[in-house]
Amino acid sequence: MLASKVHKRFNILVGEDFVQQRLAEQILGLPCVFADTITDANLLVDGTPKLFRILSAKEASTLSPQVRDNTGFWSLDPITRGSAGANAIVRYAASLLDIDKPDKDLVERLADTLATSGTIEDIRVALWTAVWLLTGPMPPESKRWPQPWENNLWFNVPGVIPEHRLHSLYLDLTVYTLVQVDEDSTLKKAGFNAYASPSKVKFFKQLKLDYGKVHDTIELLDLWRSKRSDPYICAFRISNIWKSQY
Repeated sequence: MLASKVHKRFNILVGEDFVQQRLAEQILGLPCVFADTITDANLLVDGTPKLFRILSAKEASTLSPQVRDNTGFWSLDPITRGSAGANAIVRYAASLLDIDKPDKDLVERLADTLATSGTIEDIRVALWTAVWLLTGPMPPESKRWPQPWENNLWFNVPGVIPEHRLHSLYLDLTVYTLVQVDEDSTLKKAGFNAYASPSKVKFFKQLKLDYGKVHDTIELLDLWRSKRSDPYICAFRISNIWKSQY
C-alpha cells in the first residue's frame, strides 16, 4: 500500500495485525471496520470509500466481479524478522532515495535491523529508519547464494539467518515451477515478475530438477511458513532431500 500512488475506492485488509491496520487507516484517511463477511451491499451502501478488515479472503468470496475490480485486497501477515514485508519496507525506502535495485544482501541486513525485537511495531518509524540507514556506506554486491541441490550447507551463509534462505528458496522454487510449465503470464499475475528477472527466468527454464524433490521441498517450506517447523530443522530436512545430488 505504501508504494501505491492510486488506491481503489474500496479496500479490504485480510488477517490480524494492528500495526498494518493503523498504517492503512493513515494512508487512506478512513477508519477500519471489522466484518465477519463482506458483500456488495457492505461496500455500495452509501457510495463512499470504505476500509474493512476480515480474517480470511473467503469471507469476501461472494463479491461480484464488478465490485471486486474496484476493491484492493491487502494481506496483514505480521512483519517479522526475515519476512518479505520487512524487505519491502527497505525497498520502498530505497525508492525514496532513487536507489535502483538495492543489493539483496543489504536489503535483508537492514530489514533485520528494523526488526531487532522480532517484529516491526511502527511501520512509519521503520520506514524512516531505513531511509537513514540507506544513507550510510553501501556494502559490496553479494555473490549468488548456493542452492540445496548444489551444497548441503546451502543455508549456512555467514551473517544471514536461515529464515532469509528459506524465504528466498520458496520464491525460487515457486518461480521454477511456474516457468517449467511456461506460465510466464502467471508470474505477473502472482506478483513474481519483479522478483523473477529475465535472466532468472532463463536460468530456471534451462535448469532440470527432480520434480519429486521440488514437491517435497515446497511441502517442508509450507510447514515452516505456517509456523509448524523450526527454520533450522526445515533447512536440515531440505538438505537431506537433496543429498543424492552432491
